[in-house]
Amino acid sequence: MQPLSNQTLEAIGKLVMQYPQPKSAIVPILHVLQKELWSINLDVLSFVSDMLSLPLLEVESVASFYPDFSRTQVARYDIRVCRSIACGIQESNRVAEILLHKLGCPAFGLPSADNNYSVDFCECLACCDQGPNVKINHAVFHKITPEKANAFVEYIKNEFLYNEPSS
Repeated sequence: MQPLSNQTLEAIGKLVMQYPQPKSAIVPILHVLQKELWSINLDVLSFVSDMLSLPLLEVESVASFYPDFSRTQVARYDIRVCRSIACGIQESNRVAEILLHKLGCPAFGLPSADNNYSVDFCECLACCDQGPNVKINHAVFHKITPEKANAFVEYIKNEFLYNEPSS
């Protein structure tokens, strides 16, 4: 595992102290680690397991339960397009194809050459009345139709990249 920033180590320390039961700190700690490391691999799980004095299997079961934790290396901006039925009937598949092509990703789930973007699908983002929905890291965007997808790519490249919402 790559070295962690002092800010991340400090945040993790606060989380450990905040929760009376170590198990309760797993999810918030994994969120902090994923924000810095972009993915949760076996080394990260072992680190959390050792830090909380919990069995590795227990930490792994929590990480694998939640779809927000990426188990494979993703790009700096992990873009997920909702493919639930509500977004699907509004052509979220076409939106995903446009994003994939325009952001230079070779295939779904694989990062662009500059490692800035990866595009993949996710299940319901709980905004069915506002679809198609797209999530970039932890920020959710609504009504990204195929007609708006090209403008959305420009927004991602020119504005989101420099004004990323805090998660």
